Amino acid sequence: MANNFDFEFLNKPEFDYKLLVIVFLIIAVAIYVGFLIYGNRGVNRLLDLQKNKAILQKQVTKMKKENVKLQKEYFELKDIEE
Repeated sequence: MANNFDFEFLNKPEFDYKLLVIVFLIIAVAIYVGFLIYGNRGVNRLLDLQKNKAILQKQVTKMKKENVKLQKEYFELKDIEE
């Protein structure tokens, strides 16, 4: 059994540009995804804004209830004065 290995690929001085382009595209996509997740308009910022929105909505509801109580108290005091 003879060993017939083909080592001609070692003698070719050609540079594989396809591999370089693929590596570059992978790096570019990774950077783009990083900006989408961690950038100023990214997912983290969106989640923070949604949390702030929920907190502000709760505060609005609380203030509306307090406003109703204060209006009731105001009108009661106004009736007492008359």
